[in-house]
Amino acid sequence: MSIEDYLRVHEKRLKEQETREQAAAERKKTAKAQRTDPRAEQRAEQQAEQQAREQALAEAAAVPNPYAPKLNIFIRPAKPQDLHQICELHNYYVRSSAVTGERVELSEREWRTRFDTRQEDKFAFLVAILVRHSKMDRRQSRTEKVVGFIYTEDFAGELTMWGYTCELQLFVHHKYLRQGIGKNLVDCILRSVDPTYHSRNAVQFAFPPDDTYRYEGGGERVISNIVFPLPYTVAEDRHAQWLGEWLGHEFGFVLQGLLVGIGRLQGRSSRVNLAYYVAETGTIV
Repeated sequence: MSIEDYLRVHEKRLKEQETREQAAAERKKTAKAQRTDPRAEQRAEQQAEQQAREQALAEAAAVPNPYAPKLNIFIRPAKPQDLHQICELHNYYVRSSAVTGERVELSEREWRTRFDTRQEDKFAFLVAILVRHSKMDRRQSRTEKVVGFIYTEDFAGELTMWGYTCELQLFVHHKYLRQGIGKNLVDCILRSVDPTYHSRNAVQFAFPPDDTYRYEGGGERVISNIVFPLPYTVAEDRHAQWLGEWLGHEFGFVLQGLLVGIGRLQGRSSRVNLAYYVAETGTIV
């Protein structure tokens, strides 16, 4: 090794040693500061916990929710200005199937009466809103697009023997079926009738903070049973079977009654069957 090479290696070693000594001095200084300030260690622990929480949240956000809908939607309580779209969505099914249980289309005024009654009876009435992506979409319509709605209502009246039982009504826009909208509407409304229900939190449920008592923890009414009535014709048997299996698999509903051929469609000879699916809440009455 030449003298020049030796000097270069020696100089490098001196610099590395100097760096190590500086790092050791810095550690001693930090340790001394922590001894003189008892709060320093507490702040360090809090900072570490905060970093751990942030990392956990980031990891959770990276894992997609398996119950998330295929469309970008959020759910909120229905408003009077939604009733026109609700009326149109519902009347489509009145004209094309038996699932509504109605023989004639309902007017917007009749829907306003239903809406007000649900409010008075302290039941939830929710809508699913499609989030528009492009500026062109927003220019085409300034109103929010209702792609589904759900509500609960008395099964027979609060003052009857069945006062702790409610009915569940669910409708999804016919152009947006099998997209996870109905699943998340049911998920949100169960929070308003069952204090023991664990939400899947797959969509944003936007309601005023002052109304938390109405939409969380079982809501304002004491409910022990939820009934899902399902009218259907023979032609709709396959869909009715799928829907019943879906209710059971996703939310624990069980078929408890089937009335065969007790209804008739307006202007048609088709007989209508009526199935009753029932689920229990965690409320003990």
